[in-house]
Amino acid sequence: MEVIHTVGEAMAFGLGIVYAWLNVVLSFITRPQLSSLLICWLRVILAFIITALFIIRPFLLVIF
Repeated sequence: MEVIHTVGEAMAFGLGIVYAWLNVVLSFITRPQLSSLLICWLRVILAFIITALFIIRPFLLVIF
């Protein structure tokens, strides 16, 4: 059961990260009309944070 949970978790959060970075790219493309520069950079920061946390997650599980 643990393997199925891990695969599902990786798919859900992995695709969420892809969605976040796609949102960043589209924000910069549509910047003058739909998004301000501040919103674009906030999305970059948030996408970077969730990507970093996804990468270091296995190491956090060992620590805690």
